[in-house]
Amino acid sequence: MTTSRSRCASRGQDGHWKAQALRDLGTALAQAGQQKQASQVWAEAQRVIGTIQDDERLYEALKDLGTALTQAEQWTEAERVIGTIPGSSWQAEPLKDLATLMARTDNLEHLLHLIQRSWHQVESRKEALTFFSIAYAVISYKPEVGKAFFDAFIWVNTFLDG
Repeated sequence: MTTSRSRCASRGQDGHWKAQALRDLGTALAQAGQQKQASQVWAEAQRVIGTIQDDERLYEALKDLGTALTQAEQWTEAERVIGTIPGSSWQAEPLKDLATLMARTDNLEHLLHLIQRSWHQVESRKEALTFFSIAYAVISYKPEVGKAFFDAFIWVNTFLDG
């Protein structure tokens, strides 16, 4: 006899596995050049992810979908999905991966907007340090912007102290 709690847990696991299958299908479609179908499948994956109750599974599913979108160079959609991860500290790692790939592919304009939006949400020194890793991804591929980021980081630090 199953309890309602175990049924909910089962549905959560089913949602996790279904989202994973949809994510992988979307990736395969994108690799086959079928972007429209891939986008539709990824949208369905996100809908399914929205049914996941377990916080850890939810984070993993959103992170994995964001990674798949990043690898398919669907920058805007990847950033949107990553932005739905609860808690800004949980967003830092997938955002860093997104920023790194943007830097590698010379998508600097979108990258700078990503960094600006990420830092705009910073509310504490700890968050600023967490999101600095995103800027570091850029600096490692584009050292010439390092000085500008250093100056910006000093400005943010001064602002937070003030």
